[in-house]
Amino acid sequence: MASAGAPAAGTGGTPAAGSGGFTGGTGGVVERPPTQAFLYVSGYAPPITTFTVDLATGALTEGPSVSTGEAGEPTFIAFSPNKKFAYAIDEQLDGPLAWVIAYSVDQTTGALTEINREDVGTPVNAHAWVHQSGQWVLSANYDGNSVTVFEVRADGGLEPGMTPVPAGTRAHQIVFDSTGTHLFVPCLEGHIAVYDFADGVLTPRDPPAVEVDGGARHIAFGPGEKYLYVLTQNESTITQFEYDPVNVTLTPIETVPAAPDGGALSAHIEVHKSGKFLYASNRSDDSVAIFSIDQTTGQLTNVGFQREQLAFPRFFAIDPTGNWMVIASQDSAEILMHSIDQELGTLTVVGEPISVAPEPTFVGMWAVP
Repeated sequence: MASAGAPAAGTGGTPAAGSGGFTGGTGGVVERPPTQAFLYVSGYAPPITTFTVDLATGALTEGPSVSTGEAGEPTFIAFSPNKKFAYAIDEQLDGPLAWVIAYSVDQTTGALTEINREDVGTPVNAHAWVHQSGQWVLSANYDGNSVTVFEVRADGGLEPGMTPVPAGTRAHQIVFDSTGTHLFVPCLEGHIAVYDFADGVLTPRDPPAVEVDGGARHIAFGPGEKYLYVLTQNESTITQFEYDPVNVTLTPIETVPAAPDGGALSAHIEVHKSGKFLYASNRSDDSVAIFSIDQTTGQLTNVGFQREQLAFPRFFAIDPTGNWMVIASQDSAEILMHSIDQELGTLTVVGEPISVAPEPTFVGMWAVP
């Protein structure tokens, strides 16, 4: 068992609606914030390990783990909207086909139990997304340059994948807008593919893609989906686009560096639940960049970098209250908790790094029901 103690979080601002904070319910009932969350860690090693997060202190307690098999490489996990099921991609870098593995989630312990697994029809996948309805799981296929759609069975398992749909070279992520009818697939070799989605069918928009220089890797919507932020891997930049949800168009506004010297193998981007901050990980710079977001224009201002005790950080996760961030260091095989300052967005290390299975690439959190 591993654990890391922590003081109370930063300045304790009010979380955004839907992030697990106090929100008004029907009949004047006030919902209480969650007190615990489950954290999942996985990467280029077979196990997926579960931790319990104390949301009052940030303390991590290691729990159950599950193996994805001798050659398993579960480098990303997506969760169903009701958090009863999880879907792990299995990259299979040396195998002929990549997989998506369906799990049921124990609501008390967070433990995962495999339901079934289906191949994506191509080698190597990079990301998965569960549609808002919970009825569809989609895989972004890195070597297949495509997207595979799976229908979800009543038990949470997967039907065989549909024929992969072309997306672009090195498809790297799948993101839906809030309507669930449009999705975006950043591809490292030059664009973001844009589709309409209905009943499991992907239909390319006209035009079918938005050009992006520098290797579009991950994207994130800002507050109210007025803006979309695109992180590039090759040039380590963040481009702000204005999003028109009616015409489903993206118009570039400005580009800012995600790392001091560029070319830092930037990996993941996420907007804080308050809508006030944006974070981007830079692997070869050993940093997570911190930006404030102008609430009127959506423009970004860098407020600093977190580098302390990080080694090739690829993925990070913000807890449901918005008070905590866990960062995975791929090279040192560690995860590290941070408190988030609710006024500045800055990160402060909490406790000591926790050793995990080799080459962790994914961390994800959700509140205990």
